[in-house]
This record gives sequence, structure tokens and C-alpha cells, in this order.
Amino acid sequence: MHIAEHRSSLDFLADYKSFLETVPAGAELLDADGRVIYANAEYFRIFGCPPRRSEGSPWLQRFQNHNLMEATRQWEGVQHDEEIEGEQTEQTYDGSRVFIRYRFCQLHRVNGDSTLRLFVRYSQQVPAVSSCEPPACSTGSPCIPLIEQLPIIAWAADARNNCTYVNTFWHQFTGAAHHEHLGQGWLNFIHPEDLERIRSADENQATSDLQYRIRRKDGEYRWFLEFSKPCVNQDGQIDGYTGICIDTTESLRESRVSVERKKQLRAMVEHAPGVAIQWFDREGRIQLWNAASTQMFGFTAEEAIGKTYDELIHTPAEFACLLKTLDEIVQTGQSIGPNEYQFHRKDGSTGTCLSTLFCIPSHDEQPLFCCMDIDITERIQTENALRESEAKFRTLAKNFPDAIFILDPDESQLPLKIAFANDAVRTIHGYQPEELIGQSLAKKIDDAPTADQVPERISRLRKGEVLRFDATHIHRDGHTIPMSVTACMISWDGKTMLLGINRDMSLQKAAEEAQRESEARFRSAFYSSATGMAIVSLKGEFLDANTALCSMLGYSLEELTSTSFPAITHPTEVDRDIHAMKRLIRGEIPFYTTEKRYRRQDGSYVPIYISAALVRNSHGDPAYFVSQMLDLSEKKRLEQELIQNQRLSVMKQMASGLSHDFNNLISVILGYCETLLIRPDTTDQQRSLILPIREAGHHASRMIRQLIAFSRKQPVAFERINLNSIIRSMEMMVRGILRQNFVLDLRLAELLPNIMADPVQIDQILVNLAINARDAMPEGGTFAIKTEWVSSHADHPQSIRTTETVVQANDLVRITVSDTGTGIPKDLIPRIFEPFFTTKGEGQGHGLGLSVVHGIVNQAGGTIRVFSEPGKGTTFEIDLPACVGPISPDRPEAP
Repeated sequence: MHIAEHRSSLDFLADYKSFLETVPAGAELLDADGRVIYANAEYFRIFGCPPRRSEGSPWLQRFQNHNLMEATRQWEGVQHDEEIEGEQTEQTYDGSRVFIRYRFCQLHRVNGDSTLRLFVRYSQQVPAVSSCEPPACSTGSPCIPLIEQLPIIAWAADARNNCTYVNTFWHQFTGAAHHEHLGQGWLNFIHPEDLERIRSADENQATSDLQYRIRRKDGEYRWFLEFSKPCVNQDGQIDGYTGICIDTTESLRESRVSVERKKQLRAMVEHAPGVAIQWFDREGRIQLWNAASTQMFGFTAEEAIGKTYDELIHTPAEFACLLKTLDEIVQTGQSIGPNEYQFHRKDGSTGTCLSTLFCIPSHDEQPLFCCMDIDITERIQTENALRESEAKFRTLAKNFPDAIFILDPDESQLPLKIAFANDAVRTIHGYQPEELIGQSLAKKIDDAPTADQVPERISRLRKGEVLRFDATHIHRDGHTIPMSVTACMISWDGKTMLLGINRDMSLQKAAEEAQRESEARFRSAFYSSATGMAIVSLKGEFLDANTALCSMLGYSLEELTSTSFPAITHPTEVDRDIHAMKRLIRGEIPFYTTEKRYRRQDGSYVPIYISAALVRNSHGDPAYFVSQMLDLSEKKRLEQELIQNQRLSVMKQMASGLSHDFNNLISVILGYCETLLIRPDTTDQQRSLILPIREAGHHASRMIRQLIAFSRKQPVAFERINLNSIIRSMEMMVRGILRQNFVLDLRLAELLPNIMADPVQIDQILVNLAINARDAMPEGGTFAIKTEWVSSHADHPQSIRTTETVVQANDLVRITVSDTGTGIPKDLIPRIFEPFFTTKGEGQGHGLGLSVVHGIVNQAGGTIRVFSEPGKGTTFEIDLPACVGPISPDRPEAP
């Protein structure tokens, strides 16, 4: 029968898997997604896992606990069509380690219009080398007696696809009689779904492999893989076909005598990972030379095949020894090796390999030998380097300042049995290293809590983890030692041991404790300081702030730490601060101090004195700023008051001097006026001229009295008075000043302490404030006078005051005078108490009224404050000291 020209991917995989079973190394077949679709028996033997354990799982999954990064690198490399090979330790199914040589390559199989992309990885245990055998016989040999004995279907067909022969196994398998298979009768045993595929292969008259299902005598269909070839006559025409069908349902693969199988076997040998394989005859003449041999010895296959070993890599003595060894193999039938020997490369260099020699079957019954070499030059070098490294390690460990222990994790009676201890244990633990050898570290040095965790930590270390943890050791004299331990598993004298590096943390713990105490003191000073303090990042963000600063600015800590200092700084001062920050960072200035304005949470600005310094980290790099801030509001207010008082004092001195001089001149003028008015010879016309002069002189005299009152130079008669009584006695006068379109609102406290003052001056205060209020309300309005007792003691609230309550020191009597007039602009308020300063029109005032009020209040030991906004009226708040003692009746009293 004809075979299809192209095999399906299933056919190819089934065919390739059968060959992998003969590979003398563990083989894994992976799909394009990195999943294992097949692994041979040698793989399961090397890695000790149950059959089919790996199939269907991601290949990288078996490296989760060991060599994951290296496996990932291999997988990425082979996907880029690289051939990856090398040696490494891998983890078996039971968790143990095995040292293998591997080779990883990519397979491409064209399947119609698509390409089947597969990957194969070979793993060979070192130094063990598996052997392989070639097919028992070549294609085309007359093997009919053998075929009749094999559990496979063998058949023959003519050029028209009519079956002419089937072997005994066909009858046994199908249960069919001899004549039922002849001609096209064999198709009755083929699964209906596979018939079209078979007919298509027949029509193409191609030679290939085909997989299809054949019905067994019990009705079950089983898969068979068919191998066939055409029979060509002397004229070169195809006059028939012969073939075999192998039952692949149970994955049974028998050796097949075919050229294709020999090619595939050669391909397998050619790609054996890191195993140099040569086939040669009894005379040592080479017949096969794989790629690994080229890589190891330097000769290509073209240079090596047909030549003997002494022409390539052996000396005459070595070649004679080889021929003698071949005689021994023929006589005993046993393999030789693996043995270690030195070899020579094409470039003249030498190396070391493990070599195994054995005899393999040959079709011409002549001895054919196979030599399998594994290059262990690097391993020998590694072992030598390891021994040298171990010697260096012992020297280093002996003098290392930390305590180093090599411990046996497998000794159950002595947990963590000490195999090595360096000299540092003398200073750290108080023991001589010789005293500790053979002792249990868990019982002798670990404290109880540390010893309890030993089993769990050993379990993690066996999985390849490197552990870092804190432990407590016990000194020889009994005191405890805080330790920082780093532990891992290492190879030591051919055994897996535990390495522990133990650092004494006593000094560090003490330093950390001192640092914690220092930080606690700093935090206490930071948060409890009455001065505002803040920690600011290099970008100007508030990282932390104390309670004083939050209270000063009116922000919560969360609000403050979500903003930055430029955001709440007065816009005109931001550039100056940023420039200073840059200078601090560059180290141009040690600290920065200035006065500035911060915006409070309510939008107002508060004057601040700030001192800022840069803090650097342990490497000297800028870390953050520490700032201290002092509220200057009260200082600024006192400075303003001082300036105002100084200004008024100067003006008072000037007013005092001028008032006396002007008073003398006015007295002269008024005296001459009176003299002229009483003279009998003064005419009426002259009298009419003298009277305005006298009136002007009296007006000037009144002004001089105002100046004298402002300068406190006029005599004052202080007496004990009740402010409510004075206000009531002035009520009619005040109403007369205000006229009829005004409302006078009196709100006098029921209980009011006496004050020490001049009643005439109190009258003058009320008159001056009433006149100002009248002028500020040209259309009329409300003029209010309020009195109250302001107590400085919390135990005298207004609700419990009686006539029996005693007035105490620092108590005040407050009089509040307000109007609903036009108000005073904010920029003019600081000047209203200056003499001769007025906002009234020309001829409407001389600017002495409020300055006189200010002078009277100061002379009485009180204070005056003004609150005003344009369009909302003005309020004057005057505080006068209360007389200590019992409250007197609401009437003036004698002093």
C-alpha cells in the first residue's frame, strides 16, 4: 500500500518518542509553550520520579526550589535557536542532588504549511554513561522467519495496493481467517475515520510512515505505526510494497530494521549532550564521530572518519594499549570503564575525560566498538579550585572576626554537631575552638528559644534557602550574647554541612538602645517645646511639626504635613527662602535666620522669626531641614505701641512747652481786650472790633487747655468714683450733643467696682467721644455706652457675683463706647490718637479730641483700644483699674 507524503504531527511525535527511548541519556520533549509532552525511561531513572510524572507540566516547574534562574536562562536561550549545554547539579524527585551534563536544542518539523516547533533536552548523569545499540539488522534483509515470531504486523502488497501477505500476528490480533486480508480486504479492519487518510496516501504513491487504527478481534481499535518501503525491480519500477505495523497503544517500541531508524539513531548520537561518541572497528579505524567529539578533540568528522586513533589523538603506546583493551572486550563481552585518562587535542593542549569502551552489534558480524568520552577537564579544575578554595576558606575563617561554625545537621543525638569553629569563639563565646569540636551547638551555646527553632531552620536550609536571623548565645561565664546569624548549606569534606556565621551584636544593640533613647529625648523636646518646630524635606514639604507650631498657624498636623512652606509663605518672601535653602544645601551658610510671614489657616498672616538648619545623613548628603519658629505678633504689637507712645510723648513735650508760651500770650491779648472794652472813650465801632478779638482769644485759651490736658500738665484730682454714676449724670449733656435723630443706648452693669479717676476727665472722655460719634453719623444713628466688670479670677464668674463679692487685684472696669457711623479706614487707625490728626473737613475739628482721651486714660493707668471698619461703625474699649475691696453703691464716693 502507498504511504502519505507528509506525516501528521501526531505521527512525527509518536515516531520521535520511540527513538528517544533508545537514547543513552534522560530525554525531555517540550512543546512551544515549555510544557513537557514526553520523557523517556532514562529520564525517570536519573531523576527518580514515577513514569508520566512530568508529562503535561511546565518544564520550569521542576526547578522551583533549585536552579530556577539558570533553567530560565536555558529556556530563553534555546527559544532563540541556541544550543545550550553544560554541567550542573539538579534536584531529583526525592529532594536529593544529582550532577548531570545537559544539552538543550530546538527541533523544526515542517507539517504542510506550518512548522511544528519542539525542544529536546538531554540529561546525562556524570560519571555514569549509558550504552545504546544499533538496529539488529538493516532494511531489506530477508527476515521472514523472524517476522513470523515478532508481536508486530508484517505485510506485503502489490503495485495496486492489494495485500499479498500478512504474518501470523495479523491473524492473532484481528482473529481473521487467511483469506480475509487478501486484496482490499485488509481495509475492513481499519477504523472508518482513518480510511480517507490511507487512500490519500495510496493515491500519492509516496513512501512515508502512517499511523492508523486497526480493529482487534474483541472489537477494540488500537493504534499502529506503519513503516513501509517500495519494492523496485531491475527496471527501476515499483512492483510492490512491504511494511510492518507496530502497536503503539501501550507505547511498545521494538527495534526496526530500516534506514530511517539508523539515520535517527545517528542523529540521536550526534546530539548526545556533552558525550563524545566514536564508533570504530577492530583495527581502531573510526566510522562515526559525533559533534561532541569535535568539540572535545578539535577534529571535524570529515578529518576523523576513516583514520585510526594513533593518527589523531593517541601516541603509539596509547594506541597499542587501546588495541589490547579491544581484545579484552571481545573475550569477556564486558565493557571497560568509565576510566579517567589524559587526552590530547588537535591544538596540542591536553585534557581529562571519563572514557567507557564497549562492543555494539554489527550487521556484518565484525566487532564494532563504541567509545563514549565525557570531558571532565573543567570538573577536575573545579575540584582543584574547590580544594584550594576550601584551604583559603579555612585560613580566612580562622582569622575572621565573626564566629564561624561548620555544623553537621544529620546527627540526631548531637543536634548541630560542631565540626569546625574559628578562633573568634575565644573572644565572643569564651571557649577554645578545640573545646567545641564534637559538641552540640544547640545544647551548649544556643539558649532554649533559639534551640527550639533548630529543626525548622534545618528543614528550610535543606531546601536551598539562605537564612538570616537573630539568635541568643550563652557565654562560657553564663551571660547571654545577642547574635546575628547567616546560615546556609555547603559541601565540606565531601559531606553536606551547615555553615553558620555568627556576629556579636552586643555593641550594636547598645548603640541602638542609646540611639532610641536619644531619639526619645529629641522627640520629647520636639513635641513639648513651646517654640514652634518643624522638620522640612529638601523640597520644602512639612514632614513633621510640633503642637506649638500647629497652634501658632491654626493647622492640624495632617493639614500641615500635606502642604509645603512655600505654599503658606507670603508671596513676596518665597524666593528669598528658596535661595537660602539652596545655600544651606551647598554648604555656603551654616544656618538661616529671618523674619517672615506665614499664612494661618484662617487666611491671616502671622509674623514669624525662623531659624533653619540643614541635617545631613551618615554619608554627608543633605537629608532634611530642622526649623524653629517664634510668633512675633505680640512683639510687633508692643513695638508698635512703643513707637506710638514715643511719638505721643514727643508731641506731649512739644504741646506742654507751646501751651505755656501761648497761654501767656493769650492772657496778654485778653487783658488788653478787657482794658479796651471798659475804657469810657472806646467807641461802639471800636468795641465791635475788640469783641471778635476777645472771642478768638477765649477760643485759643480753650485749645491751650486741651493741649495742657494732652500733655498731663494740668492739675488732676483723683477720687474714688463709680463709673455708672458719672455716665448717668452726663446722660442729658450727651443727648444734647447727639441731637434728636440719635438713639442713646445705655447698658450699665448692675455690679460695678469703683475706680480712681478725676470725674471732670471722665466727663471730658464722654463728651469727646460723643462729639466724634455725632460727626461720624450725619444722618443719625445709635450711640451705645456699656460698662462691665472684668475679673481676672476664674472663681469669680459673673453668675455668682453679689454686693458681698470682694474686688481683687488686676480686676478691671471696662467702658465700651460704640457708634454706627462711617467707620475708620484700617490704614488710619494707628494715627487717630496723634494730636492735630483729623479726618474731618477743614474748620470741622482741630484733631485734639482723641489725643486728649488717650492722655486721660493713660494718666489713669488704663488702656484704650479701637475697632472699626468702613461702613460698620467704630468701637472704643477702655479698661481702667478697679479699686480693690468691697463693691460700693452705685454713686460717687469720697476718696
